[in-house]
Amino acid sequence: MVGRKFNTKKGQLLKVLAEELNWFDNHSPEGELAGWVAEWESYRALMQESIASLKKTGEREGKDGYVLYAVNMLDLMGDVLCCFYLLKQAESAQIKWKALLEGATSQAELLEENEDAKFYWNKLRTTEFYVWSVLPRALSNAKTIKNANLAPLNACL
Repeated sequence: MVGRKFNTKKGQLLKVLAEELNWFDNHSPEGELAGWVAEWESYRALMQESIASLKKTGEREGKDGYVLYAVNMLDLMGDVLCCFYLLKQAESAQIKWKALLEGATSQAELLEENEDAKFYWNKLRTTEFYVWSVLPRALSNAKTIKNANLAPLNACL
């Protein structure tokens, strides 16, 4: 249950998560990765705002307040966290890609002949796709959580 995770050990789980997500504060990305991380950072902030919003709803409405928006929160957090781990992997892939590219006559030839180069190139392209085409789903979930329509809690059953 989302509410229980938010409040267990005085929110320690969320504190640890927030610390982990600060990883890029000490690892400055370069090149195209810098833009992807900057975009992800805005979604990280959106996730934190959504967590605060859902906590308020849950504190006001109890367990049912959390339940109404648990799926939205899990989807939002899943997208943001998945992107974070892809970005961390992309940083390593970018370093290896650049090293392979230095010794190559051309990027096209490198990609045609070198399986490792293909792997790192594809890791970067997958991350790029995720940042620009999958991560924006979080906007819808965040808006739904922020709106916190509680009408189902007032239904006559």
